[in-house]
Amino acid sequence: MYSISILFLVLFSFCSVQAQGIGHYVNNKLKSKLKYQPQTIVEETFFKTYYADGKIKEEGIGKSDQRNGAYKSYYKNGLLESEGHYKDNKRKGFWIFYYENGQVKSRENYKYGELRGHFRSYYPSGQLKAKGNFIDIAEPQGIWKFYFPSGELKEEHEYRDKTLVSHKSFEEIRSTPKYPQKEVCIYTPLSRLISK
Repeated sequence: MYSISILFLVLFSFCSVQAQGIGHYVNNKLKSKLKYQPQTIVEETFFKTYYADGKIKEEGIGKSDQRNGAYKSYYKNGLLESEGHYKDNKRKGFWIFYYENGQVKSRENYKYGELRGHFRSYYPSGQLKAKGNFIDIAEPQGIWKFYFPSGELKEEHEYRDKTLVSHKSFEEIRSTPKYPQKEVCIYTPLSRLISK
């Protein structure tokens, strides 16, 4: 009886150790692995899809039709197009999207697959284009700022309770390089000019 319990204990600990490193390989490439966690064994499947020319198009954890974990997509030129995480096939957490030149296009936060939280977008040059916050399902909230490609403030919107309550537009008027002048136009939510 003692030898059977020792044998069982040795086999069980051998299986536990092995479960931490079990992997499924095809053509010397890891396709899936078993990850041991106390009281559970979770299978992580890695997927990659390719363009017709053989360059990688996307890669991640899960299956190509059921994503659950880290994810990256690529342009045909091989540069990163997007990176982030999925949970139950929906975007979750911070995502970064890129232009084909490699510059950051936007930084977005997702919850249950919908925009929520900090949002930043950029011009292809890398200059900030817009920034603000989302609440609920892609509803803007608070102060949103929009910029010219030069980096100067173009517009400012204020949202309260999912409603646009203020819109300021900063436009250049009769300016010279030495003395730039700006005209500030403030609009109501119905786009009626209320001051200049």
